[in-house]
Amino acid sequence: AMKPHLLIFIHGIGEGPSTKYYRQLLNNIGHYYQEYNQVEQIAFQKLFLPVFVEWQRYISNAERELFKLCFPDLPTELKPANILRNPMFGLRYFMTLFLGDVTAYVAVNDNKIRSSVWHDMKHALAQYESYSIIAHSLGSIVAYDYVFNLLVRNVLFLADFHPQPPAEEIVRLQNNFTHLFTLGAPIGLFMMRQGELWMEERNFRDIINPVQGSHRRWLNFYNNCDPIAYPLEKLFAQNFQNSNCFLQDIHVQTGNLVVNSHLNYWQNDKVAQQIARTLSLVHSTP
Repeated sequence: AMKPHLLIFIHGIGEGPSTKYYRQLLNNIGHYYQEYNQVEQIAFQKLFLPVFVEWQRYISNAERELFKLCFPDLPTELKPANILRNPMFGLRYFMTLFLGDVTAYVAVNDNKIRSSVWHDMKHALAQYESYSIIAHSLGSIVAYDYVFNLLVRNVLFLADFHPQPPAEEIVRLQNNFTHLFTLGAPIGLFMMRQGELWMEERNFRDIINPVQGSHRRWLNFYNNCDPIAYPLEKLFAQNFQNSNCFLQDIHVQTGNLVVNSHLNYWQNDKVAQQIARTLSLVHSTP
């Protein structure tokens, strides 16, 4: 029997219990997959196995605490009513969550975030074979770091003090990696981390797309009303060596309130449809 293809879900900023979002998207993908391939739900469940990564627990509590201490008079819930009453509150809260996560991630703590993500992924990756990653917001940065380190640097994305797995395990993880799906991804912005890409007017000409090979696809979903979602096709096209990569920006409507537009990818039909289409290729190739 064929082993199921793993779908690894990595959430983004301040999302609270993300499993709710994961299940929503997973069910929608299943619905469209069944439709496209004329199969029953049970077939989809046999072919694809979800892995839910939860890394944000200890950060979001700290961010909420920080927000409360700095702004004791403001509400602490991102309810539409609170945002409409005080738009600046919505923006400020969103920035606290987003910049809080970013600051926590690029500092030495990113080791803690990465090791916590790896902890949630590694058992399934050891047991099963092919896998794809679906990642949102800052989760897409974590996913990108995983894929880039694995496929370009031939290492796991862990800190130096973490032991690396044996070389054959790295090769296995490389061969089994299939597709990358990023939702509301600030990956473009994060390229500023790597000074060698932009210093001395290099203008990102040496940027490397790690999702190489004709059997792999990278779909990047963004919405113009989402302030931290960056289209990526033109950026990666700066380096002609990326021309053999399948990278597609897909614009989706996720609402026009900053917060909604950033969170609603999980419920979006077009996101589920496009992922289901791409996953239909997974089992059709011999």
